[in-house]
Amino acid sequence: MKKNNLASLTSKDYWQHYWKSHSLQGPLSEVFFSEFLSFFPKANKDISFVELGGFPGNYAGYFAKNRSYQAFLIDYHIDPKVIREVEALYDLKEGALQTLELDLQKGTHPEKKFDVVFSAGFLEHFPETELMFERHLQFLKEKGLLFISVPNFKGIYGWVQKIFHPENHKVHCLKAMNFNLYRQLCQKHRLEIVHLGYAGLPHVWLEADAPVSSFTRRTVQYFSAALQLLGKKVSNRLLSPHIILIARKN
Repeated sequence: MKKNNLASLTSKDYWQHYWKSHSLQGPLSEVFFSEFLSFFPKANKDISFVELGGFPGNYAGYFAKNRSYQAFLIDYHIDPKVIREVEALYDLKEGALQTLELDLQKGTHPEKKFDVVFSAGFLEHFPETELMFERHLQFLKEKGLLFISVPNFKGIYGWVQKIFHPENHKVHCLKAMNFNLYRQLCQKHRLEIVHLGYAGLPHVWLEADAPVSSFTRRTVQYFSAALQLLGKKVSNRLLSPHIILIARKN
């Protein structure tokens, strides 16, 4: 197991402030990767699932509710009160979402491995993409499924962030949005790539704490609505809001 510590583009204070300015979402009736759900194990209470860096655990709640998975959440900022609220949103029993407050920059020390290792909007906050990718694998069982999603900042969404919310743009590492890097990492660690590509309905948005006027925020919303008039999900660098890797450990 590697002991290298990772630098992060964010801090614990950053995320505490972030979640104070963001209302709790959910329950999710549909996920942005819905067309890829068939790659996940079928509903089974014996399937173990971990969401890395995913507080407040919306996706853990989604899979616990809709796939009956044993759902875990690992992050270095976890508020138990909010976790109870997520469980209530998904009509889950208290304690259904198991949590571990752990700083993955300092190592994983995983005592448990999982059938599904999942992260969305997490990996891109670390410039040492390769090392953080390996941290994901340290939780993955043999034959397990790895799902990683990062935002696509190399298209219109990234341009909007750079213009209107440069501080948010700075805490995202463009290196983590490189297809060739993921191909190399999967080859190095003998992972079978199930899917690697752009995904999602074209849209742009600004975070709740973006320092913009209400007029600018509405303009971005109207622009996003116009994009969605395209009427379908796309897969290209310019318009897709997400990059998704799904791989299997053989």
